[in-house]
Amino acid sequence: GQGRASILKARGTSLTAILEMNHASAAGSRVSLLTFHGSKTGGTGEIQRGVYAHGAANCVVSECTFSGPTADVVTGLNFGVDLYRAHGSRVVDCRFERMVSSGGNGTSVLIEMTDNCEVRGCSIDGSKFNRRDGTAGAAIQITSSTSEGASNNRILGNTIRAHPQVAVDIGSSTKKRMVGPDGSTLAAC
Repeated sequence: GQGRASILKARGTSLTAILEMNHASAAGSRVSLLTFHGSKTGGTGEIQRGVYAHGAANCVVSECTFSGPTADVVTGLNFGVDLYRAHGSRVVDCRFERMVSSGGNGTSVLIEMTDNCEVRGCSIDGSKFNRRDGTAGAAIQITSSTSEGASNNRILGNTIRAHPQVAVDIGSSTKKRMVGPDGSTLAAC
């Protein structure tokens, strides 16, 4: 394709991921220079992800755009990139806009039970966020469980604008509140 001019579009609300990388067979996969357009408008149908790395370690998602197809109608994705047990993966220099909340999500990057990941140089614009169910997720979220942690993940040099929830939510991996210069909560733990 011709970089971000190559667009992958979701059709309908039952698609769970536009691009899915599953297990060891997809380890080391690289996705770059694509645009992902979601089709979610609200709380019906499956959760919709742009890229879902499920158990695929050391994947890289770079220079991609995650959005909805039009600026005037708020249609998009529930999760831009979902790294689930995708240890050592990276999300680099991507743009996220027009995320859609249904069930408390609407997160640009979700790191679930995953170690040694990096989110760097991304731009997250929440100005056209579709708060369909009244509850938004964090712009970047790291989660763990009682049996699996989420450690040594790095969030570096990202720009997060007008997001309706905290910028970074670090589940139970640490016990800190990070405050911005104006006193606002930048991250909740």
